[in-house]
Amino acid sequence: MTKTLTTAAFGFFSLFLSFNSLAQTGKPDPEAIMARGSILFNAGGGTGISHECPHQDFIYGIKGALEYGIWRAGSGMITLGGEIGSSNDNLSHNFFLAARSAWHYGWHVRRLDTYAGLSLGVRYYINLDDVYYLDGSHHDQVYPVAGAFVGASYFLNRHFGFNVEAGFDISIVQVGIIFKLR
Repeated sequence: MTKTLTTAAFGFFSLFLSFNSLAQTGKPDPEAIMARGSILFNAGGGTGISHECPHQDFIYGIKGALEYGIWRAGSGMITLGGEIGSSNDNLSHNFFLAARSAWHYGWHVRRLDTYAGLSLGVRYYINLDDVYYLDGSHHDQVYPVAGAFVGASYFLNRHFGFNVEAGFDISIVQVGIIFKLR
């Protein structure tokens, strides 16, 4: 057990050092949208995710996310933040609250921000079907949920732009708007 913990600690320490060395050698892009201390808010809608079972009906999702630039990693920026949203169809509503982290990279293209990230949180499932299960419950429950996503934003000016995001998160594909708050 001690050997496993030592190996894990060494692995995390090595990862930390490698990110620190990337952070010191990466050149900051003065045109980058996401920088340390920047705050971005995006909101949009699109095709939602069915977490229970595939339904024949259209599933729509809406989401809002807030991210804060905390750590330079190479020529990109790592952010932490949160997201809230829902994914709904005619039989159920799913409400999400999650933390998210992403790595933003601008490709040195003016006004463009691209990113990839992960989310981890909870989902509250509400069954709208009138069918009760054998145990008499309606099966409204809270579940843990994790997601992965990629996205891109194009800013029309310093504070406003359009955003598209895809992955297995609150929605499969989302189109919306984005604001740079700081």
